[in-house]
Amino acid sequence: MPNIQERQSEKRLMNSFFAANMADLGITLHAVQNLGFTETNPLAADLFKQDTPESVTILKVAVTCSLILLFALTKESNSRFAFSTEKSLQIGQFLVWLIVIFNTAQVVVEHVS
Repeated sequence: MPNIQERQSEKRLMNSFFAANMADLGITLHAVQNLGFTETNPLAADLFKQDTPESVTILKVAVTCSLILLFALTKESNSRFAFSTEKSLQIGQFLVWLIVIFNTAQVVVEHVS
């Protein structure tokens, strides 16, 4: 049974992963819709061209929540995949925060110039 500190650490990871992905979604939607930026991710670029921003938002939230759910289920069941899903979420949240910082910097530079 995980102790309180482990549970709190898991909750922080899930919250940070979710926040990073929602920040990425928000800055991307703003940049694409309002500033004329284009999406560089090939999969997402096709979605932006074919679907509405709402569809892109629903997909992003669904994928993010699915990954968090997978992590929570593997940790709760003490699965042999618990370590892998935890590391994947840690790496994922780190990379997404880097992308958010990079995208935000691009938007700021665009507004300043």
